[in-house]
Amino acid sequence: MSIPPIHPLPAPAAQAHLTLRRAAHTLAATDYAGPVSAAARYYRARSLGNHLRELDRFLRTLIEAITPAPARPALRTARRTGDKLSQLDTGLACSSPRLDALRGARNCLYYCGGRVRRGDRRHSPLLTLGWPRDRPRRARLGEELTITQAELADICAFYLELADSLVENRP
Repeated sequence: MSIPPIHPLPAPAAQAHLTLRRAAHTLAATDYAGPVSAAARYYRARSLGNHLRELDRFLRTLIEAITPAPARPALRTARRTGDKLSQLDTGLACSSPRLDALRGARNCLYYCGGRVRRGDRRHSPLLTLGWPRDRPRRARLGEELTITQAELADICAFYLELADSLVENRP
């Protein structure tokens, strides 16, 4: 399946955009629902966390690729995707809170097998998940994260919208 880019871009940015689009479409079509054993749930959570990490990494790569050369050194010091996004002059900084929430949930899935071990802030008993889009759910310490196919598709759509907006509004 070929997914054409929206706007002509320089080669590195076009490749980063296409990679993110392919990954988001593939992940949205992946079925992470259904009953499995406790051991399989752990590995499913880690796999999902890894896929979400890759999606975020592809977004960071796109941000770096569309950033004008003089601004790249300052951008490389920012580690989080939301921080990189807020440094661009594109008006997309409003997406940073959801990216931060997705980062926490993604780390929980990957590092803790989906079991909430820490909250949003130090001594907080709640972790904001970043899904659903309109009103992000919060999970308590000790709770196991679950994600529906529709929620996963919404997360992928969010990354696609960010990527497409970056391309359309690139600095």
